[in-house]
Amino acid sequence: MAINNRLRRILQTAAAKKGGGVVVPTNFQVVTTYNGLASVKYPGTTGGRTDVQLQMRSGHYLGAAGVKRWKIGQGAYVAPQNNNNGDQAVGNSFNYEAALERVTGGALNAHAQFSGANTVTVADNAALVLSDEFALDVSADDEIFSRQGIVIGAASQNFPQSVRSGQDGTRVLSPATASQIGGTGALTTPSGGTTTSVSAWPLVLGVPDKPQMAVLVIGHSIAEGQGETSVPNGTSNSGPYRRAFWNVDGHHIPFDFHAVSGRSFAGYTPVTSPNPRSRWPYCTHAIIDLARNSMGLGIAGLKAATVDLINELRATIGPYGKRLHVSVTCPIPSTASSNWIDAASQNPNAGFENGGTRDQYVAWIKGFCDGLIDDYIDYSSVVEDPTDHTKFLTNGTANWPTTDGTHPTSNLYGPMSGIVVDWVRRQVPIPSI
Repeated sequence: MAINNRLRRILQTAAAKKGGGVVVPTNFQVVTTYNGLASVKYPGTTGGRTDVQLQMRSGHYLGAAGVKRWKIGQGAYVAPQNNNNGDQAVGNSFNYEAALERVTGGALNAHAQFSGANTVTVADNAALVLSDEFALDVSADDEIFSRQGIVIGAASQNFPQSVRSGQDGTRVLSPATASQIGGTGALTTPSGGTTTSVSAWPLVLGVPDKPQMAVLVIGHSIAEGQGETSVPNGTSNSGPYRRAFWNVDGHHIPFDFHAVSGRSFAGYTPVTSPNPRSRWPYCTHAIIDLARNSMGLGIAGLKAATVDLINELRATIGPYGKRLHVSVTCPIPSTASSNWIDAASQNPNAGFENGGTRDQYVAWIKGFCDGLIDDYIDYSSVVEDPTDHTKFLTNGTANWPTTDGTHPTSNLYGPMSGIVVDWVRRQVPIPSI
């Protein structure tokens, strides 16, 4: 007998309760929003400038747990957009400095140390350089700011840059100047410097005062939110996942974002993308949303690529001594049209036709990938035409659901985020996963 999501959750919750006891977290995990990969190499000579120093102050929100013990870190590689050859080295090492700034309960800066020093050299293509443990008392759901400084050896070298700048904060590029990482409040623009949107999301880790989830999102441009035009709470929350993680029953959901425009399974294998895997053990849950750009593999190849990644994630032990809880997202329609004004005007693209690769893959996912996954995310009720599942939902307005036949507009991303919120609510208690 197939087990639906509701029954699965009831059985898992009962098993968790049977185990009894209150677990106090002891290991570091992702505890804030806005952690993710850099995807762009940003030369210091951009725009005719000669910058060698990037200073960033970026907002992050804690989840439903407070934190007193912290680490922060950065890598020296990028996951390029629209490039399925995988990760690339930044092209140079850089000097790195970091701190966390508390703003609620009195402004306070906690400067990170690296083997007892204020700065560390991050070697080119380093997967992750983490600070020593340091203390800062921050309450649940409070906003904190990461303060990071990156200094390159010459303006001809590159800074790592994330696609999104993060929530709130200020960022400045400049020639060599005094560091502001140890301060509090907004960064000031140094002499000869300029404000910028360039930012490299860090990895912020902590030991929460009670168990909570931390979500790894592995995805492509739809996961990233391409096509969004009106995003609540700022563009850093575009797409179904970050929209959802902003607020689930009054709490933020900590996440590490590995979604990159154009990415497919081929660009996220152990060979093509080894570096991000160093971050997996700091998460409790993983979402795979990569199928859209892999339809050319056919159903057999698509299943095989999915199984490889599922098994690798399942073999990863998270912060509670349990394997990662793995979910797969069902791909949404993809159609051609002149204006997507109604269902009749749309023609499914190859692989997305009735009975095609997409349909076969979705049916397999809804069977829990032959029992390999713990849950799945299905947007069908909010994106598909009610009479033809191969086409986008429409309302008689041109380009209402999509403007390119692949990426939803904000009209659909909003309801899609509601499906992700439901997914969060379904997850079994931690650390019983």
